[in-house]
Amino acid sequence: MSVHATIEDRIAEGLRERILSGKLRPGERLRQAEIAEQFSASHIPVREALRRLNAEGLVSIESRRGAVVSQLSQRELEEIIRLRQLLEVELLTQAIPKMTDEDFARSRKALAALTSNRRGGSYSAHNWAFHEALYHASGAPLTLSLVERLHRIGERYFELKHDLDEVNAEHGALLDLTKKRDVKRAAELLYKHIGRLSERIPISTPTNPKGKTPAVKTRR
Repeated sequence: MSVHATIEDRIAEGLRERILSGKLRPGERLRQAEIAEQFSASHIPVREALRRLNAEGLVSIESRRGAVVSQLSQRELEEIIRLRQLLEVELLTQAIPKMTDEDFARSRKALAALTSNRRGGSYSAHNWAFHEALYHASGAPLTLSLVERLHRIGERYFELKHDLDEVNAEHGALLDLTKKRDVKRAAELLYKHIGRLSERIPISTPTNPKGKTPAVKTRR
């Protein structure tokens, strides 16, 4: 790995963590000069890191404003939920018959890490690790990569209020159903589990994806 690639990775990871944790808010401008100074880097790795985050859907690169933290509308978040329902149910349906003891052990470990962590940004990362462990045996890497991107794009908007214990209980029930190879009930639970995200879209989310709107106010 080259020196620039190493610096680029560090910048991308640092900005990604700040975006997912809510330290950088949707609509906030990302100035390359300031980022370069913060990371003691040149503009080249900063630019490449921003392009990487743009590909992940976390940053938008606009012709006049430059790079800004992506800001999604309520309509777009609802679309993410629908896509996740379709794709994740398909992944789980494909995965369950193929899951091995190693897959179940990995899923249990991911669930333990998830339930013991209640911090916003870290919880999101552990949440994806658990879901990825359930879907890994599907043998559909392109779909899995797309679903991971949908998680990254939307997770920071969905506020966990007082239902974290309920969410984690659903995760546990989902794992139990996969162990029983109960594809039908596991698929139904996952579909409902993802659908409940619509109840956690912040009311301050803009409704017009192309209009000029205030930044979304999220609380993790």
